[in-house]
Amino acid sequence: MTRPTPPTGLNTVATGSNEIVGWWTASSDNWGVYGYWINRREAGTQDPPTKFGTNQTWFVHDDVEPGTSYEYWVEAIDLCPRLSDPSAVQIVTTPSP
Repeated sequence: MTRPTPPTGLNTVATGSNEIVGWWTASSDNWGVYGYWINRREAGTQDPPTKFGTNQTWFVHDDVEPGTSYEYWVEAIDLCPRLSDPSAVQIVTTPSP
């Protein structure tokens, strides 16, 4: 049994001072990919990430703070459940109002 492939091509964009959108290329797996964990934390910290579950290959976060940098990375999970290696980390900064 193999784990899902890591999500690739993660892109994150601040679309406003309180909103970040992201998208990536779907993972693959011999058992089928069940969903994804989106991980977010303030950039430059070692704080545990906040995790958000989804079965889509995109997200909209409208609970972010203006003028703040965030790190995002995504992991896939299959039906077994096995977790993929993480995607590359993306850093995005929301504009100040």
